[in-house]
Formats: sequence, structure tokens, C-alpha cells
Amino acid sequence: MLFLIMDFTAKIESVITDPLTTLDDIQQHCLLAVSNNFAAVSVPPLFVKAAKEQLKNSLVKTATMVGFPYGYSAIESKLAEILLAIVDDVDELEMMASITAIKNSDWQYIAKEISSIIQVTKARNKPLKICIEAGLLTNDEIKKCCDIYGIAEVDALITSSGFSEHAIAENVGFIRSCLADTIPVQAHCDGTYKQAKMFLEEGASRVISKNVAILLHDYASLN
Repeated sequence: MLFLIMDFTAKIESVITDPLTTLDDIQQHCLLAVSNNFAAVSVPPLFVKAAKEQLKNSLVKTATMVGFPYGYSAIESKLAEILLAIVDDVDELEMMASITAIKNSDWQYIAKEISSIIQVTKARNKPLKICIEAGLLTNDEIKKCCDIYGIAEVDALITSSGFSEHAIAENVGFIRSCLADTIPVQAHCDGTYKQAKMFLEEGASRVISKNVAILLHDYASLN
């Protein structure tokens, strides 16, 4: 798979998960995203409205995490988070899969959850992406997730949130091989351009990072 260096920054999503995040931090992340033409900025639910305002005259999308960090909140709780984010005009929803349900092989629950939630997001024309924390899962568990979320036609599968385990290139390639071609894979990286490039070459359509400033510096130094 060829990697096109010219549109690298357009494949970056800046994600903010620090509990100490301030409004000033959000503004700085948004400014960096706009100046570098990032794909999106993912912010805590509290800051969706503020980020949307900061990004309103750009093509950068506003995203937020749902059920962060391990996705084991009730379906009703996730739905409430989603509806509140939609009220704040979020562009993309990034829902954590229930790691607890996956580890207990409760695939019926996983299927029920996505079936309940995707009806709501599709009715409101809001993309729903699922984060599976691949670094915590076995290959069999990853494949089962790909099957269930593929059938549900989610808008993307995210390898990990960066909160617990980072994805490795093998995860990205394996997920890509298990998932329907129509569903993008998005990969969390630790901030190095080398890793981001590897993920994109393995089939990721977007790299998601908490360390975008480092990623940009690394990218600039190599190019």
C-alpha cells in the first residue's frame, strides 16, 4: 500500500483525554489542528461546544469519546452521552466498546449495544466509530469484534484510545484483514512519525494521537 506523504497532516486526529484539560488547552489544540489541516480534534464531552465554535470556519471535525475509558457503562448511559454530544453539534462520535463484555465473551451484549446505539446515530446522520482497545484483546476477540461491528456497518473501527494499550502495526494489519473494506480503520499512535507512517501503510485511514505537536515536529525533521 502506497503512503502519500503530501496529505499526511490531513490524516491526523488530535485527541485530548487529560483530566486536567482546560478551555485554553482546547483552544490551543484547535488552533494547531486548523493551521495544519488535521482531520479532527477529539475532546472530552464537556468541551464539544467550545471546540465546535473554535473549528467552525474550518474543515476540521469535532469529535468526542463515549463511554471512556473502558466502555463498561450501561447502554443507556452511552446513549445519554451521545444525545448530549449531538445537542452540542458534535461531528463524530467515538464509542468505547465494552472491554468487560468482550473479555467475558458476551457477544450477545456487544451486538445488542451496537444495534441499539447505531440506530440513534444513523437517524441523526452522525458518524459512529468504535474503539476496541486492541492491545488488550486476543486475535480471536479482535476478529469477533470486526465481525459484529462490520455487520452493524459502523463508520470506523479505532484500534485503541491511548489510555491503556497502544496498538502495534500487527494489530492494524490484522484488523484491516478482518474488517469489511468499506469500514475504515483508525489507529492511535504514540507520537512518532515513523509509527504513524507504519500504521497508514498497514491500512489505517487516520492516525489519532495525544502528542500531535511531537508528531508534527518529527514529521518536519524528516521531511
